[in-house]
This record gives sequence, structure tokens and C-alpha cells, in this order.
Amino acid sequence: LALQSANLGDGSGRGGTVALATAALRVCPRFLGPPVELSLCGALEVGLSWANSVGLTPPRRTAGAWLGLGLGGALDWWFSPQVALHAGLEGTAAPLFTAYRLDGNVLFTPSRVGVRGTLGLTIALTPPRAARAARP
Repeated sequence: LALQSANLGDGSGRGGTVALATAALRVCPRFLGPPVELSLCGALEVGLSWANSVGLTPPRRTAGAWLGLGLGGALDWWFSPQVALHAGLEGTAAPLFTAYRLDGNVLFTPSRVGVRGTLGLTIALTPPRAARAARP
């Protein structure tokens, strides 16, 4: 997440910048077969958010934990043996996050739930597996 600015809204110019860095583990079992694959995905995100004050002397810094869970689906259309067009949609929830306050006032509170969309290319790093032989 890029740095986001937040202010107290009291006209004092006091506020801060807030950022979030995460790493995610995503598991997506595939259904159907080439050329179109449908995936049901689950994700676990862990990360760290941090905030730096603006307009305060001395400046303040603080950090906190982030834990996110995701569930969604994806569709891949393999238009070549190694490359597919990918589209996905995922719902997310954050059971653990850090809200930031400044002098007793709420500065920033992240959303507990959200939706993410993805569009891109899937590139296979290994050659495609041979298709299973049909059963008689």
C-alpha cells in the first residue's frame, strides 16, 4: 500500500502518514481443464502497518500488526501452452489490524472487510503436463 495521508480535520494541520506492507500465501485448487480453468482460492496475509506523525513536535512513530484472510475465485483462459489470461475476485477480512489515534482522536482506521479484483496474465514456468488418457 502506498503511503496514505490522514489529518485530524480540526484545521491544525496535525495528522500523519500511514502505510501497510504484507506478504500473502494463496492456495488455488483448479477445476475444469484447459483451455479454461476455474480456481477457488484461499489466502492468508500477514504484515505490518506503520504511521508517522505530521505537525507534531517531537515527531511520533508507531507500528502495528496486520492479519488478513481472503476467499475468492479466479478464471484462467490458456490461449497458448504457457500463457493464460487471468481474472479473479476475492473477498477479504482483517481479524487483526491496527487503528491509529493522535492525542485521543482517531487518525486512521483500516477497513475490516473489502473486495479485490485482479486482471492479468498467468505464465507457466514449466511445460504443460500431458493430458490424462480418457478412461474406456
